[in-house]
Amino acid sequence: MKLADRIIDLMAPFPGRPFRMQELVKYIAPRVEEKSKKEALRKQIQRVLLELSECGTIRIQRADRQGSFSYYIWGKNDKRETKSTNNEYFGVQARN
Repeated sequence: MKLADRIIDLMAPFPGRPFRMQELVKYIAPRVEEKSKKEALRKQIQRVLLELSECGTIRIQRADRQGSFSYYIWGKNDKRETKSTNNEYFGVQARN
């Protein structure tokens, strides 16, 4: 979770503002050019965002269609929405 403080520093001053993954990657490592390093950084950021989402600190607004972007929004989050979103992310179907 070594990137958590950088993500919090970027997002916390702007509650309600949607951030794209690309903005987070460029803020944390603006000079990374190699595709493999960027992908590794994206995965690290995604793990931090999922943890913050489970805590209720951020909301994740998933892409609604192919080719669009997911948004990460600092602010209160409903736990029930987070759990279903994370389950969908990992390919797990919700049970009733």
